Amino acid sequence: MLDSIENLNDGEEFGVEIEKLSDNILEDVPLRIISALKKVFDPDISYNIYDMGLIYKITISEKEIKILMTLTSINCPAAQSLPDDVYEKLKFEFPNHEISVEITFSPQWTIDN
Repeated sequence: MLDSIENLNDGEEFGVEIEKLSDNILEDVPLRIISALKKVFDPDISYNIYDMGLIYKITISEKEIKILMTLTSINCPAAQSLPDDVYEKLKFEFPNHEISVEITFSPQWTIDN
């Protein structure tokens, strides 16, 4: 089951792909994940990574949450701290889930994301 969550922040469209691997996923889980992601800030820009468009895909199963994200550049100084922060925020919100964070540079992030 695939959904696309749009218009979650002041009418702006983010088009983050949400993949639910089970029909047993509670309706509020994607919004709780997004809320946790909005608490992760790029240290150089001081803006949350969700609204910046750094999150490409969220995959949810009954016991696992996978995040596919990018960084502002390949040489991003926060290359390790941002994925770690994503992991920490999600693990706090979903302590019984396995959390994984994968970095991709395809497509490359731009300010227009």
